[in-house]
Amino acid sequence: LQIVRANPSAAKLLETPLDELGGLNLAELLRRLDEVNGPGIGDVVAKCCETGTTIDLDENTMLHIKGGKEKNISGTCSAIRDQDESILGAVLICHDITEKRAMQTMLAQSQKMEAIGQLAGGVAHDFNNLLTGISGFAELLSIQLKNDHKKNENAVKILNAANRAKDLTRQLLSFARRGKIFSSPVDCHEPILSVLSLLERSIHKNIRLRKNLNAECSTIMGDAVQLENILLNLGINSADAMETGGSLSFSTTNEVLTTPLISEFGEPVEPGTYVRICVTDSGCGIDKEIRQLIFEPFYTSKVNGKGTGLGLSAVYGAMKEHDGRIVLVSEPGRGTEFQLYFPVVKAPQSEQRSEATPVPGGNETILVIDDEQLILSAAEGLLTELGYSVLLAEGGENGLHIYRKQAAEIDIVLLDMMMPEMDGAECFGELKKINPEVVVVISSGFAKTSRVEEVERQGVAGFLQKPYTAREVSATIHQVLGRSG
Repeated sequence: LQIVRANPSAAKLLETPLDELGGLNLAELLRRLDEVNGPGIGDVVAKCCETGTTIDLDENTMLHIKGGKEKNISGTCSAIRDQDESILGAVLICHDITEKRAMQTMLAQSQKMEAIGQLAGGVAHDFNNLLTGISGFAELLSIQLKNDHKKNENAVKILNAANRAKDLTRQLLSFARRGKIFSSPVDCHEPILSVLSLLERSIHKNIRLRKNLNAECSTIMGDAVQLENILLNLGINSADAMETGGSLSFSTTNEVLTTPLISEFGEPVEPGTYVRICVTDSGCGIDKEIRQLIFEPFYTSKVNGKGTGLGLSAVYGAMKEHDGRIVLVSEPGRGTEFQLYFPVVKAPQSEQRSEATPVPGGNETILVIDDEQLILSAAEGLLTELGYSVLLAEGGENGLHIYRKQAAEIDIVLLDMMMPEMDGAECFGELKKINPEVVVVISSGFAKTSRVEEVERQGVAGFLQKPYTAREVSATIHQVLGRSG
């Protein structure tokens, strides 16, 4: 099947001079994306000529341009007839839908990531509820067995394992989190160590991980979760560039610039004091021709199914929000180094506190409202051990019933945010109707959400993220009751 005649639009679509289109083999220009399950384009045209029916092109039809380029097309194939209705050939009308298909793919990817985020967040929330019980009982055993070294050691091992699980759920919640950046002083070494821990379990074992954290002033303004995402994206990208193995290192230094340094896209790194984070790999390197493309959304040099083209564009966007800059050093065959520059800020004064010091307790009465019996039991054990009187309520309705009867003797309410039938926000509203001065601390397996921030504006006194320790819950109680801890 050969092209007999074409119009200028076809020449533009094929990126070929019009006078060179005549005689070209149609089967060499068009193909299906799914070649296994469907007929070739030549078969479609042949069928049209045989039956005389108009046939719509399959949505997976690709137009092959010389030089290896391809375009998604849609269109119809219709028979050409003479005056006697005899079929002389076929006319193929095509439309370039490459951009449309890219948008559809982008939307599908976005929806998939949103669904994965919701799933990850839900799993992490439920797991945090379980961890609250596990770590609570382990800590209670540790307190009760402090004079029995061997048994206390076993309880501490359980607690340490629960804390490692807590870190994993925190990473899941970080993935699921969306919204604005919460900027505060962050020691950049902490997200680096967190990402290294995650990469140890996720990249191939033939890649050696290294760290050289030499920056003495390592505090920057930013969002720890977003910083982890930046470093994780770069780490995964570097790992993908080392299919046969190699080394991946994270290093930090302090840099004092006296003259501007030009970063990617011509943005200057202005004179000043910076933390420079280098993510360096021994991979395949990046060609000069695509250096400016790698930060564009949906651009990827990886084979189909191995990349979305979102990672480095997300890195660039997050760096901009942190007032950071990227310098790229790469040579094909000799590896790549991403240099991230962040302005240094003065580290905040941290409170000196030893975890070995006794956890302060009290003698107040606390009403714990939660829908999980395991959490209620763990909270009762810990708070009772600290000297508090404890009342338990399974669910919001039971909590309101108890508070109506004993409001005068209840000093503080520890209220779960996520409960069926009546959630924490609704329950808090009903508690305020009973006593406008009620003191409530919200707890949740999620980090602070907009729903939590809303009830804080309405008068909630504090927030505890599950799983919480005896020290954390005691410190929160002392803070909201105005006592020194």
